[in-house]
Amino acid sequence: MILHRLSLINYKNIAAADLEFSPKINCLIGKNGEGKTNVLDAIYYMSFCHSATSMLDALTVRHDEEYMVAVGNYSDEDGKKYEISCGVKQHKSKKFALNKKAYKRLADHIGLIPLVMVSPNDGELVTGGGEARRKFMDIVISQYDRLYLDSLIKYNRALKQRNAILRADALFLRRSLRLCSKSIIRLFLTMPRSRVSLMFRIVREVRYLKSYVADAQRTGL
Repeated sequence: MILHRLSLINYKNIAAADLEFSPKINCLIGKNGEGKTNVLDAIYYMSFCHSATSMLDALTVRHDEEYMVAVGNYSDEDGKKYEISCGVKQHKSKKFALNKKAYKRLADHIGLIPLVMVSPNDGELVTGGGEARRKFMDIVISQYDRLYLDSLIKYNRALKQRNAILRADALFLRRSLRLCSKSIIRLFLTMPRSRVSLMFRIVREVRYLKSYVADAQRTGL
């Protein structure tokens, strides 16, 4: 999927921008604080329905403004065109639309525009704990495995419900706690298989790249 154009209004520190991109390599140049990172974050938002830095949509709206709007124009390898539009109003739920038709579920959008974002924080995948690596795998797998994404959403919802019940600490909620715990266990057991499969795919790619580099060094390429 290729991004051709991105239009932004009130996205973080960007009051208004209308950007056109090359189908190959693009480079953003500007002074500190001019919004280069926020342009990248807006592109991330168009793929995942949330910012790369925060799950709070209110933080994407420019200071002292009531709303933000982002529109991206894409095309796939067959030349089919897509217009993705989204908007956030303060104290209201965000809206996403594909070719001007609103999504019933935001989850239905995930995977339409595959995206990989590389940032300095990725060092945590190596030096950090398991949570960062699980989050990375969840992001990757959710883009191509719809069943995994649905299970992940249900798992996180059940986890929030269980934690709310534990905080309430009411006797009549103990039965609900047992049901939530069973759901969490059932959903959790379905997820490691996909993560292991992804891990083996990554290992194969790393081995191939290692062999390619070694061959290039031997031949002097």
